[in-house]
Amino acid sequence: MFVGYWEWDEKEGFVGRDPYDFVGVYTDNKRSMPIDVDGVVIQGWNGLGDEEAYFDTRTDKKRGKVALAKRATDAGVGFWINDRYVTNGTITAVLEKVTTNKKERVYLQYDHSWTSTSITGIGGNVSGGGGGFNITWNTGVKYLNTLTSTGEYWKG
Repeated sequence: MFVGYWEWDEKEGFVGRDPYDFVGVYTDNKRSMPIDVDGVVIQGWNGLGDEEAYFDTRTDKKRGKVALAKRATDAGVGFWINDRYVTNGTITAVLEKVTTNKKERVYLQYDHSWTSTSITGIGGNVSGGGGGFNITWNTGVKYLNTLTSTGEYWKG
């Protein structure tokens, strides 16, 4: 079993209209440590501790601000969450096989992104009793570098 946890620092704030983040779990060797496609669950909470997101790949049961990014495979699965509401959470994955080889790991991946709009020009003219302004802008997606966290083998 792999269990990963993430937390977005609310003090960082939210920029733009669409603060969607990617949270996923993946293995770097699907032959020696495959992920069970029906064994991944993500849960997310807001800063007050209320559940805001839930997705179970076995039942496709979904609640709240989460969406499956791509269908689960034995190499991994990812989800989109809305970090305006979901500030922390866990992702669990059942592993079909496990190795103690330290070069082969399972990872939690977190990508923080947001949209930004910036004004690139303002113009206008007035002529013969008429006039107007024109504004141009540029919208883009900005993101932080991908964050990953490796799993550790615990002997039971």
